[in-house]
Amino acid sequence: MNAQLSIAAAYGSAMRASSRCTLAPTRCGARAAVAFHSTTAASTSSSSSSPPSAPTAAPAGPAAPKRQAAEEKGHPKPIRPYSQLQRNVLALYRKAYRLIRTKPEETQYHFLLYLRHAFKHPSQGGSVSKRDFSAIEHLLRKGERMVDQIFADRGVRDVHLPKYVIDEVLAEQARRTREREQADAGS
Repeated sequence: MNAQLSIAAAYGSAMRASSRCTLAPTRCGARAAVAFHSTTAASTSSSSSSPPSAPTAAPAGPAAPKRQAAEEKGHPKPIRPYSQLQRNVLALYRKAYRLIRTKPEETQYHFLLYLRHAFKHPSQGGSVSKRDFSAIEHLLRKGERMVDQIFADRGVRDVHLPKYVIDEVLAEQARRTREREQADAGS
């Protein structure tokens, strides 16, 4: 794996999932970490005489079909729960995404392109190694200021991006769509 990862790649598929969402009032990209734990079977008839049973895996209840359906759609399950820093990055992205819905409807798409560019482009910090904690913390503080100044400020009605930035974002979106279609056609 490449040493330099974009913030989206470093912090899981939730970023990719939220970038495919429309601007409907849903919880796009919000995904709970799946935690597996062991349970012990307690004997109700004779608790003192029998030895404690070995831990067993948690039963695959209603979450199993959801996980399977998500994998079929191309959302990989997390290998381990997200770290606090990863959750902070995802929370900042979701906060900005939710604030986009407070903007005028005709300019929401511009804000969405700006948000994607700010989180994924290497010139904006999108090529930070996931182990470079000080750089990620700095970018989080910078991102929080950006969200407060641009997305949360009601006076900001539109953002203008250069044409090359719009073309880059749209090309990346088209590439992901092609990859999804090829993966769907292959399976």
